[in-house]
Amino acid sequence: MRIACDARPLLGPRTGVGVWLEGLVRALAAAGDDTFVLCLPRHGPHVGLEDLGQRVGIVTPRVPMPGTLWLDTVAGPSLAGLADVYVATLGILPRRLTLPSVLVVHDLTPLTRPHHHTFANRFCFNAYL
Repeated sequence: MRIACDARPLLGPRTGVGVWLEGLVRALAAAGDDTFVLCLPRHGPHVGLEDLGQRVGIVTPRVPMPGTLWLDTVAGPSLAGLADVYVATLGILPRRLTLPSVLVVHDLTPLTRPHHHTFANRFCFNAYL
């Protein structure tokens, strides 16, 4: 199976979602012959999965874009024919996505513990959820 995902958590220093995503890709790669399409709004220096070789491909727009703009315009249509399923790792699905998809919500603390989050974080979380 060709599995596409929002790979933004793999850019820069690893946080919880990045650690989870890298672990997921590595576990699926070890368990079968799946290939992975990492979707990014810009080119990154590396994503930490280069050792998987040809099993990992990266899709980026020609011009770097902010993540939300990229999701709303380019990401969905650009996956046509490249993947069989899409994993929304940050709880946001691309508009115009025609693939079966999985939406992952990693934590609900913006709702259950709003005092631990900035107003902007709560606002965006609630808007997307």
